[in-house]
Amino acid sequence: LHPLPFGPHRHENHAQRLERLLAKIKKLDPDFMTLQEVATNWHAREQRWVDTGQIIAERTGMRYAHWRGEYANGFWKEGLAFFWKPDRITFNDIGCSYYKTTRWRGPIKQIKSLCQGTLTFSRGDQIRVYNTHLDIAAEWSEPQVQEMLAMISKPNISLPLVAAGDFNNGIGSPAI
Repeated sequence: LHPLPFGPHRHENHAQRLERLLAKIKKLDPDFMTLQEVATNWHAREQRWVDTGQIIAERTGMRYAHWRGEYANGFWKEGLAFFWKPDRITFNDIGCSYYKTTRWRGPIKQIKSLCQGTLTFSRGDQIRVYNTHLDIAAEWSEPQVQEMLAMISKPNISLPLVAAGDFNNGIGSPAI
C-alpha cells in the first residue's frame, strides 16, 4: 500500500485504497496474515507521516509487527508485516533480517528481507511462519532464495512451516 503513481490503482488515492483493503480484511476476518510493502507514507497535505500498518491493526482489532525494508528518503518507508488476532492465537519469537543483496534503483534503496515467527493456536499446535519480499531481478532474487532456504532449513527448527511473501518471480524462474 504505497502511494507511488503506478500499478492498477494509480488513480485511487491512498485513503481509498486503504478503505478497500480494510473492508476485505474485515470480511475475511483472518486470525493471522502477512503483508508486504506495508508503508509509512509522508502525506504532504496533512503534513504528517501515516503508518498504514498501525491503521490496519487498529481498525481490524489485530496486533502487528513491522520490519522496515525499502525506502525513498522523505517520501515513504515500506517493509514486511505480520498481523494477528491476540484473542485467537499467539505469535512469538518474531525475528527479521536483511538479505545480503541490497541495491539502489534511482532514489529507492531496495533492501529485501526475511521475517519469521512462531504461530501458536489455542489447541497448542504451532507452525513457523516466514514472510519475505524478493527482488524482481533474478540476479538478486536467486541469492535471496538461497539465503532464505539456509535459514528455513536450520536443524533446530522442527515445526511445520509456511513461507509467504511477494516472490516477484514467475513459475518457471530458478528462484521459484
